[in-house]
Amino acid sequence: MIKLVVFDLDKTIAPHSQRGDIRNHLISLEDKGIRLMFISSKPTTYVSGFVQSLGITEAIIVGENGAEIHFNLNYPVHKTYVYCEHEVDQLATLQVDLLLKYTRDIWFQPNNVNVSAFSRNSRIHSLVKKDIKDFVSTHKNFSYNENLEENSFEIHPSQSDRGAGIRVVMRELGLKPPEVIGIGNTRNDKPLFLEGIHSISWSQSTANHKVLNTSQAINKVNELISEEEKFSLSNIYYFEAYKKA
Repeated sequence: MIKLVVFDLDKTIAPHSQRGDIRNHLISLEDKGIRLMFISSKPTTYVSGFVQSLGITEAIIVGENGAEIHFNLNYPVHKTYVYCEHEVDQLATLQVDLLLKYTRDIWFQPNNVNVSAFSRNSRIHSLVKKDIKDFVSTHKNFSYNENLEENSFEIHPSQSDRGAGIRVVMRELGLKPPEVIGIGNTRNDKPLFLEGIHSISWSQSTANHKVLNTSQAINKVNELISEEEKFSLSNIYYFEAYKKA
């Protein structure tokens, strides 16, 4: 049985959030008792507000690509998880150093763990890149991703990604990979898909179910849930028949 459906927010749900069929699908999953999880590179506070605007009443929120997890939607959060808490101080120091050096030429996403830095222009971006590479070379437990389109970087603990995030959630809920469906459309979703879950995408080759767009992804979710329900019912039927034999 499918017990959890994971949605990437950034390029999967967010661009289509005003569509009634998307909202209705999410609410119908919730009504069936299937847990919903939303994952993003954005902070958990942003993700929580966005998900609530969809009419969802309960969900697991994963922000900063797996670095911070909220196990309930509304505030106050009753249970949280922060990946590599002991490394947060080092990242905070890096952010302060960059801010003091570049002042108004750099902007930071308001994260709680990772450092997401956006440069004013490509020249500043090149300078910031050198500083980040120097930091990572002397702090082997950190890595960074670069987005040239946005002149931005994300610096994070090396072992923190969406795959690590789903492992924490599955462990907390007592789930196995076949009980989870994941939908994603960015390179950040690759670690999530490598965890052995049912994966759906229209851009990532590691997904085991290929679709063309969000609508097809939603249809595939319904199809997988239906298949799992039929399989479960057939097992119950054969078990009951075996007991009577």
